[in-house]
Amino acid sequence: MKDNKTLFISKLNIGNSGVELNYVDEDDKDFFVQQGSLDGACAVYSFFMLLMIQGIIRRSDIGIYMKVKRNTFVGKLVHHFFNDNGMHWEGNYFSDLKKGFEKASTSRAVITIDSLNLYKKIVDYLNRDLPVLVSIQFKGKDAGAHAIVVIGYELDKKGELTKLFCLDPGGKKPNYAYQNNVLLIKEYPTAKYRDYDILSMSQIYINEIMIVE
Repeated sequence: MKDNKTLFISKLNIGNSGVELNYVDEDDKDFFVQQGSLDGACAVYSFFMLLMIQGIIRRSDIGIYMKVKRNTFVGKLVHHFFNDNGMHWEGNYFSDLKKGFEKASTSRAVITIDSLNLYKKIVDYLNRDLPVLVSIQFKGKDAGAHAIVVIGYELDKKGELTKLFCLDPGGKKPNYAYQNNVLLIKEYPTAKYRDYDILSMSQIYINEIMIVE
């Protein structure tokens, strides 16, 4: 009988200050960014974490409080997402992130967005060592949506997906684990909101994903 299978992307390590990148210089190891309590820019924070994990931007490029020059690639990104468009990105889809990135980018990175057959595609991307930006919808009339970075999964003995391990900008930086949030998959298999977000203690469903490679 097979045991449960757990996988995390290979770019992460647990250092003295918590989760960090394992393939960059010391100044760039810390990539986690926490969302402010008064802003709705979770997708942007998660997107920047994804870009740092992928090595497309570096922490040292961003600087303290994201103070960077507009004439650089990173500066254009920061000013587009935070300064020019404000901190409130509720209701903006991943297509907005893609357009903003491509407008500012001098990178050859390719962004892929998908909304179909998502469980399988998330596992496939993680097997390719790619972190996945995930949009989740909370249960409730006015509950809203949230964006997190998936960096690992667990499969049960039958090979079925049971957990997604995530870095959530709405939570604190994890000190002793790679993740600070877990999505329990198909906890409510017959419901629209079939999954469960442990950090928010909410039923959710995954409605969109994005990768950068």
